[in-house]
Amino acid sequence: MWREVIRTQDPARLRMPFTHLDESVGDYIFAVPLTTDTGAGTNTSPITIAFSHHYLEKMPYAVPTPWSKRSWPFTSSGYWPRQTTLTWDQLTNAWNTYNFKWNDQFFAAAFTQNLVGDNNGFIWAIGGQNAGNAALPSFVKFGRAATVDGMMRGLLARVYPFVTKFNSPLNVTARLSDFAIGPATINAIASYDQSLPEGQYMAPIYRRGRYLDLEFGTSGPSQPYELSGYDIEIRPGGRR
Repeated sequence: MWREVIRTQDPARLRMPFTHLDESVGDYIFAVPLTTDTGAGTNTSPITIAFSHHYLEKMPYAVPTPWSKRSWPFTSSGYWPRQTTLTWDQLTNAWNTYNFKWNDQFFAAAFTQNLVGDNNGFIWAIGGQNAGNAALPSFVKFGRAATVDGMMRGLLARVYPFVTKFNSPLNVTARLSDFAIGPATINAIASYDQSLPEGQYMAPIYRRGRYLDLEFGTSGPSQPYELSGYDIEIRPGGRR
């Protein structure tokens, strides 16, 4: 994976790469300017993609470390401790208007918030909200892997995202190819209802290929999602 990142790094923005450690979820994030970014070749254009490693995930012996690619339209990152506690009686809007997850970090003072800044001078909180209470549209894309063994075609029948319950739909994009490198030739997009209980619904795909990469995201701002993983149903489809 890193060989491809180095090969496609934008030489006009070599001073821009940075890392961010999000200890609240166990993510190590590497932001790198690429030649595929919008505005590549201009030394003032922001980074748009970052690579994430969930360092708390234990992998079996000889299994490669998983990396995912995510939208990252930011130029810098940092931390800031919460100054005051937040309690239930301070809520002023309807419950379904809040797009953050309620857990212990919202009830404790001095809990470190993960902050990022964009090219327009705005500051955003990772997993939270900006000053206008709007969440950015975003996606996460996982690396390409063989559906079966790299020689046999597999039928990707269903994708089961492991998500937190939200009202907005989640877009599941499957890209399949018969080759380990190069562009995907078979594409399918399915909508997943995040409001249903986990494990009781799936995203139907029904496309064949030797290799697969999956992408998850929503269509617009203020449509949050929280993805902790996924499962897939693959059916062997022969060698032709």
